[in-house]
Amino acid sequence: LNHFVRACTLRHLRAGLRVPSAQMSIALSKNGWMRKNHKGSHFATKNELRYFVSEGFHVKYYKDFKKDAPTGLTGKFDLRNVKALGPCSDPDVKRGLAVEIKGKPNALVVSFDDAPNEADAWIKLWTSAVAGANVHTSLKASRDEELALEFNATVADMATLRRTRL
Repeated sequence: LNHFVRACTLRHLRAGLRVPSAQMSIALSKNGWMRKNHKGSHFATKNELRYFVSEGFHVKYYKDFKKDAPTGLTGKFDLRNVKALGPCSDPDVKRGLAVEIKGKPNALVVSFDDAPNEADAWIKLWTSAVAGANVHTSLKASRDEELALEFNATVADMATLRRTRL
């Protein structure tokens, strides 16, 4: 069914028609546990395990997950406010992303080391949501232009998340 919905959505996009937000594809959402750091210190010195929820352009992260729902919101950001998305250069992170957010002095470092099988899906999702000009050249191959069109057609009306940290 999801493949059918996405195929219909893409036909609408190619025809220049808007798709209602209620039809947001599962392809625009992802959640799971990842480690993060954005205090400017080395990852090995300070990092926190957080439950990330990415829905459309909104990304929120939580301290815990209880009774089928995330709890303890600790931060959030809007993928439309990402000024640079690139590979993590911290030597203590095998595979991760550095997310530079407008108005924040330090990049958010996200590590996929605890769930390496999920890395490609996260990278594809976020590189497709962030403006193409803001995606590092080494990650351009992960960007899915049809998925980027789907983001813009189905969730462009989402209110922008203004605060990046609680």
